[in-house]
Amino acid sequence: AVTIDGVHFFCGTMWTDFCQGSEQAMMTAQMQMNDFRLIARDEGQQLTPSDTVDMHKAFTGKIKKWFAKKLNGPKIVVTHHAPVINPKTKYVNRPLSPAFNSLDMIELIEKHQPVLWVYVSVHILALRHMSFRLFVTSFQSSLILLRAAFSSSSVCSSSLRR
Repeated sequence: AVTIDGVHFFCGTMWTDFCQGSEQAMMTAQMQMNDFRLIARDEGQQLTPSDTVDMHKAFTGKIKKWFAKKLNGPKIVVTHHAPVINPKTKYVNRPLSPAFNSLDMIELIEKHQPVLWVYVSVHILALRHMSFRLFVTSFQSSLILLRAAFSSSSVCSSSLRR
């Protein structure tokens, strides 16, 4: 987390909970996604959907602690995966949808209502800019938006050069 000019940012990968650990959802992802063929864990073992569920739980604990802090000013969350299903996508209710959405975030979003949630998982959108609203939170999916945010901040841009 970082605060820049009174704006509070929480950034992380935020994997998915695969619809609360659904075996079917995890099996579909294991068979169809390159992530689970190409990414290795620190121990050299192949990444599994169960591993990412554990990472998601760790992320969820950290963001809940961040939201619990008394921070004055706008709160922006930046993640890789989408926290909700974009209503503009044609991939609603598809077998792979649980692999790139974290529907367990809806209650958290409703309770804390950050002003903006940027997610950069745009594999299926061919890098198109997509935005929508849920409660008072705006959702943006755009690598261009993320690059602009980081390039305007000396804190973020210097950390990206390391």
